[in-house]
Amino acid sequence: MGDFQVIRSDGNHLVCRFKDKGAAYILRADEGNLTNDVYMLAESSVMTLLNQNGLPVPPVYHTDISMKRYPFRYQIMEFVSFPSLNTFAQDGTLNESRIAKQLGRFLARIHQFHFHGYGFFNTDKLAEENTLEGLDKTAADYFEKCMEDHIGYLTGHDLLSSAEEARIRNAFAKALPLLNGINGSLLHRDCVYWNILGTQDNLERVIDWDDCISGDPADDLGIVNCVLPEALMKQVIDSYTETETPEPSFYTRIHLHTLRNMLWKAMIRSYMGYFDKGKKFFLSGRGMPLREYTLFKIKSELEKLERAL
Repeated sequence: MGDFQVIRSDGNHLVCRFKDKGAAYILRADEGNLTNDVYMLAESSVMTLLNQNGLPVPPVYHTDISMKRYPFRYQIMEFVSFPSLNTFAQDGTLNESRIAKQLGRFLARIHQFHFHGYGFFNTDKLAEENTLEGLDKTAADYFEKCMEDHIGYLTGHDLLSSAEEARIRNAFAKALPLLNGINGSLLHRDCVYWNILGTQDNLERVIDWDDCISGDPADDLGIVNCVLPEALMKQVIDSYTETETPEPSFYTRIHLHTLRNMLWKAMIRSYMGYFDKGKKFFLSGRGMPLREYTLFKIKSELEKLERAL
């Protein structure tokens, strides 16, 4: 084993590249008891499932969360030499229309995997029975998790007015019944440019599955809708719906999940100081300052959800 080097990572893990017998690999490790990333087991299981079914996801060769041999949890997976699509998006060379169509088809394929339960996968059951199952009983249970914390933060930091808060709560109350009876599907929950590796024209690998859950397929589209403009989002949805027609509530649920996701994104962006980052920061406001774009997106998606209801 040689050529061992640490790779810069924006997340909470140590990432290293190494070679063995001419092949390149990635070692991704947590910081032991400080991060306690037992969810790495669920992430690896999902990646293995998708890779074995021919989807463009890096194979995981080994995962150990036991901490019996080493004082940290780790994965060993394929090293992918392609850059993230955000590299091309930032310099204006990404074929966004082509990528949007590929992304829609990719999401349609992963959503064909269904599980019992909703939300984050139960790692205890996965370890004991090798079964992927969501921790929450209903899609609404997962949807409402931490919602009071998110809304409270935004109102407390003058990112939401009391009138906007009331409108959001009213819209959510009307829309939540739409989640009744939704089958739990595999969701990536952050399938955007910085988590996709490839070229200007092609999606080659989808990475960073540490937020994967069982949930409403419209939630994944809602995440993408947080960052893509309307014209590109239409291309994602058009390619997503090539093989089957979604139920009537699907489009309304995309707005529902977009708004919900923008609430926690706004909180994270404020709390982490992302609004003060420069233009080279990996998050983009699509030509607008990130804070302005974030608040604009909350308002516009609230209006769209209200109209749809």
